Amino acid sequence: MSKEHNPAWMKRREENSTLRILAEVYDLGGYEIHATFSGSGDSGSIDEMEVKRHADSVVTDSVVNPDNETWSILLSVVDKLIEDHVQHDWYNNEGGGGELVINLENLDMHITGHVYELVREDVRDVEDNLIELMDL
Repeated sequence: MSKEHNPAWMKRREENSTLRILAEVYDLGGYEIHATFSGSGDSGSIDEMEVKRHADSVVTDSVVNPDNETWSILLSVVDKLIEDHVQHDWYNNEGGGGELVINLENLDMHITGHVYELVREDVRDVEDNLIELMDL
């Protein structure tokens, strides 16, 4: 049964603002939402977001115009999803980032991410090592 004919899905869609905006994008022909995010030094943000649609089983161009209200609301929803669901500390200290992908057909969400780490290594006997290198 498709979501459009599932009463439980329709009820949840009306009650939940996140589902409502995702459903609106889906109704516009959206297939997937891709967002990349990064940060450091105690702040982070979405770098890029794209809504894609199917065209003969090939994901093609953006569906939602970045200049309209739906885009602005969707950006807020994606930002909140990142805030609520990303488990690694991607914006503090040296920072990190990642990608969030939402498949609108089956409402799957996948997050991949990375964190940067500052590593200091002390090298002993630097003078001997440099002299040895210079003799070569």
